[in-house]
Amino acid sequence: MVAYRDEAWQRLPDGREPGGRLWSVPSSAGVGDLLLVYRPGTASEEGAITDVFRVHTPPGRIASGWRGEPDWMAEIERVARLKSPITFSRLRELRAHGGIESRPRRTKLWPAHYAELTDHARPSHSLTRYAKL
Repeated sequence: MVAYRDEAWQRLPDGREPGGRLWSVPSSAGVGDLLLVYRPGTASEEGAITDVFRVHTPPGRIASGWRGEPDWMAEIERVARLKSPITFSRLRELRAHGGIESRPRRTKLWPAHYAELTDHARPSHSLTRYAKL
């Protein structure tokens, strides 16, 4: 999972093409890895996983404007929007809420994430090809 602040979250690539912009990704990410994008909550709305993206280019350590140091950056492409976002409270129920900010690898939890994504979140596009990560 990766969390983007609201100002960045609003600029995520809209379509299913990468869009040419670099995005902060986990240091352990590789081409083809999926990112479950978490939108932090506001005063009136609970935070939630809203989108599924895929890392499109090899991540590199690049200077970023929002941090005082380089960050791991790559192009990403949208795989699906979630018509029913997975809220933070639901992530807690699934025991999948820890580490959103630190962005660890969560492959061992993929079966539970995948079931939630396909059974309840109603993705805009099929995730079948990612069932066996």
